Amino acid sequence: MMIILLFWFLMLLCCFYAAVAGGRDGKWATAIIILASILTVPATFLAQWGHTQIPVMAVDIGVLTAMYILTLKSRAYWPIWMTAFQLVSVATHFATIVSPSFTPLIYQGMEAMWAIPGLLSMVVGISLDRGRLHQGRNQRRGMPG
Repeated sequence: MMIILLFWFLMLLCCFYAAVAGGRDGKWATAIIILASILTVPATFLAQWGHTQIPVMAVDIGVLTAMYILTLKSRAYWPIWMTAFQLVSVATHFATIVSPSFTPLIYQGMEAMWAIPGLLSMVVGISLDRGRLHQGRNQRRGMPG
């Protein structure tokens, strides 16, 4: 239960930063992440981790699609990383279809684990974008970066 609370705290903290500092892309990513997190809660109760979780897989494929569209429309690089981490999460579901002998704990861990690097890549990417934007403004004004 503590891990779940820590995830929600991290997710909300990262999403708050993205919504405030990430511009339009950050707001879209925040909406995608929060909606996916909310939809995943009931989806995890519909099946056991002993076999492929089709409801969770459907949510993850929806998130992958939304992140891919955001990546195509964005001028920033961080959505590419978020999409890549989400792709690995979706691939984990397909791995359980191909090889159903996955240990349930490994499946659950591998599927959920990729959310953390995705969130962190969003925060780091937005921070780096803001730094570059600030540096570019200072260079145009003739000020040191």
